[in-house]
Amino acid sequence: MDEKLNIMKERFGIRTTEEIRERMLNIESLLDAAVNRELNRILGEKLAIIDELNEQYRREWKKEFEEQMQKRVEEQVQKRAEEQVQKRVEDEWRKAEEERKKAKAESRLKFESF
Repeated sequence: MDEKLNIMKERFGIRTTEEIRERMLNIESLLDAAVNRELNRILGEKLAIIDELNEQYRREWKKEFEEQMQKRVEEQVQKRAEEQVQKRVEDEWRKAEEERKKAKAESRLKFESF
């Protein structure tokens, strides 16, 4: 171990074990910073992908929702139109029935007065 320390001392111009510790801590700090930068870059890429997927999902959901709402509106319009037609048919049937009864009654009155 002493030999390694001596080599490091000579190679890097370090005089004491404390200087070696300081340099090792400095190297570790630089490595940590480099790793953190790379992790942040990767995280940023992943977040961008997630944001794009969320936006795509939102557009698809909005389109699907709008299509469903349009379908519901069309169904309600169709139902109301059918109800109105049915009501008109019933009203016309009732009027025709009343007119038929009225005509029948008038016909009886004419026949009886004859």
